[in-house]
Amino acid sequence: MILIPFSMVRPTSSTRTRDTRDPALEARGVSMRFPDGTDALVSVDLAIRPGETVALVGESGSGKTTLLRTFNRMVEPTGGEIRIRGRPAVELDPIELRRHTGYVQQEGGLLPHWTVARNVELVLRLLGAGVGWPAERRRERAREMLELVGLPLERYGGRYPAELSGGQRQRVAFARALAADPEVILLDEPFGALDALTRLELERELGALFRDWEERLGKTLVLVTHDLGEAFRLADRVAVMRAGRLLRVGTPEELSEEPGDEYVAALLEVGA
Repeated sequence: MILIPFSMVRPTSSTRTRDTRDPALEARGVSMRFPDGTDALVSVDLAIRPGETVALVGESGSGKTTLLRTFNRMVEPTGGEIRIRGRPAVELDPIELRRHTGYVQQEGGLLPHWTVARNVELVLRLLGAGVGWPAERRRERAREMLELVGLPLERYGGRYPAELSGGQRQRVAFARALAADPEVILLDEPFGALDALTRLELERELGALFRDWEERLGKTLVLVTHDLGEAFRLADRVAVMRAGRLLRVGTPEELSEEPGDEYVAALLEVGA
């Protein structure tokens, strides 16, 4: 058995009821081969329950970001099937799917010529007034989301991304991802471009926020990270990938007690 420090493990509730609905996200034998013959994904099977946080962990090139992007059809697999709430993803309009899926990338992906407030409103503008987001409501929602991530609208709303620190830009990216109240939020190494101190601070603050959203509102989160400690602190389950293959999936405690693979065991040793 490999011991993982208690501080690395996310607190979990033994009373959480198992959700019997269709998985929020599911990969069934998913493969992805690039034109040059490189296999990015090889027969990946993974089911993510509604209201669950799953971290995809692995070295660079392991396929974790490629898998993440199949869930909002930014990447189309060459084999197997992605299902969204029980429906084949290919039946869903990719643009509409992305508009109803929160997405945070490593560098934030903010539009540099738009103010902070307008960036937060981006998805709401795309959804339009027809689904309840007229201009006044968009402004109020931007205020709510910026307040949630510690950036008051009055102080930061009129600034541009270049006027913010890296940590502040990521906070805006989180606010934008949450603004339309999506059921699923995809996080592609959201803390990876930050310095160590900012990363830990942001992870602590926003990790608490996501746990609250997950537990109270049933949000489903998928986190890509190369940091095992981060995965253990934030996720219900951790999926370890290598060379496009899914090696092991389990809770931090399950992985610690039974790695089930030499690479997983080595990763745990380094993380410990």
